[in-house]
Amino acid sequence: MPFWIHQVIEYVIGVLLVAQALQTDRPLVPLVAGMLVLGLAATADGPIGAFRVVRRPLHKVLDVVIGTGLIVFAVVARDSTSSAGTLVALVGGAAVLALAVRTERARPPRRSAPTSATAPPMAPMAPSATTLPPVAPAASVPPSAPPASGTEAISRRAGRALGKGIRTFRDDPR
Repeated sequence: MPFWIHQVIEYVIGVLLVAQALQTDRPLVPLVAGMLVLGLAATADGPIGAFRVVRRPLHKVLDVVIGTGLIVFAVVARDSTSSAGTLVALVGGAAVLALAVRTERARPPRRSAPTSATAPPMAPMAPSATTLPPVAPAASVPPSAPPASGTEAISRRAGRALGKGIRTFRDDPR
């Protein structure tokens, strides 16, 4: 599976563990587990990593360590949390371990601009009687142009309202 899906699943597991901690009267195990998994997902160098500090090979090792740690921590500390918290930590640990095994960690190749050797040359177009004159850019439309109608008018009004709101927010002295 692609690495970005791996990260999304880690974020979901972390949020579920933290949500479980909010639901129980003994939140230690699911809260610590959720924070570890969220931290792991946020520090990965993948496309949706927040800090991109941990490279993918190290991330795989940390996946195994945290997945195993979640399982061990849930079993050892099962008396300090609810049974649902223990179950969520166990399932989360198993899921992180499964992600460690099933994820493709190689970076996708960078796309480069096509060179003239790979792109076929384009033949010049011969002028014809049906060739239209060039269109003037939108910025050079004179102010005396007829008012826009339909979706164009709605889009313009929405854009102007958004710009006015941004300027008001930016210029607000508070």
